[in-house]
Amino acid sequence: MIRTDADIAQRTKFLLTALIIAAAITAVFMVYERLVAEWLPGADPDNAAQVNRGHRVYLSWCAECHGTRLEGQPNWQTALPDGGRPGPPHDETGHTWHHPDQLLFDITKLGGQPFSPAGYVNKMPGFGDRLGDADIWAVLAFIKSRWPDEIREKQAEINKRARKYPRNLRPSHLARQQTHIHADLADRPLPFAVEILVEDDGIVGGRVEPAIGLNL
Repeated sequence: MIRTDADIAQRTKFLLTALIIAAAITAVFMVYERLVAEWLPGADPDNAAQVNRGHRVYLSWCAECHGTRLEGQPNWQTALPDGGRPGPPHDETGHTWHHPDQLLFDITKLGGQPFSPAGYVNKMPGFGDRLGDADIWAVLAFIKSRWPDEIREKQAEINKRARKYPRNLRPSHLARQQTHIHADLADRPLPFAVEILVEDDGIVGGRVEPAIGLNL
C-alpha cells in the first residue's frame, strides 16, 4: 500500500493529538493530586504528596519538642514543676494515636490548653496563626504514616466512633448559658468524655474533655 503525503500528514496529526491528550490527562492528574493535598480536609497517610509536605512542616515546627523521629522528649510522662509535661512522642509509643484526627487537628491549631482539664498546665501552643489548615492536616498525615499498620487500624476505629459526636466548639462558644449534658464515655474505648450542649431545638455542639491533659 502506497502512502500519500496526505495519509502521512493525517497519521502524524493523529499521533500528535494523542500525545497532547495524554499529556493533558497527566497534567490534570498532577494538578488534582496537588489540590487534594492542598485543600481537602483530612490526614491521609497514604497520600505521598501530603505526607512529604507534612514531613517538611513537622521538621520546621514540631521536631524541636517531639523529636525528628517522633520520639518525644525524655521523661515525657513526668510532670514538670509548673504542672505540665515535656513534649510526648508521636510514634506508636505515645498517646497521639489514642485520639481522633479532628481532635488532633483542633489541638494543633488552637493549642492544648482549651482541651485540658481544669488545673492542668498544657505546654502545647496553638499554631493556627502560623500554619494553614492544609499544613496541619499534612503534619498529621506524616505522623500517621509512621505508625505500624496495627496502630493505624486502631486509630481508624477511634475516628469512626468520634464521628458520631458533635465537633468541638471553640471555648468561647462554650461560655453561653445553655443546658449541659455531660456524657461520660469512660466505659468505651475512647480516652475522653464529651460535653454535649443542648438547647430547646436540640443538640447545638459540644467539646472534648480528655481523661488526661493532651500535651501534644
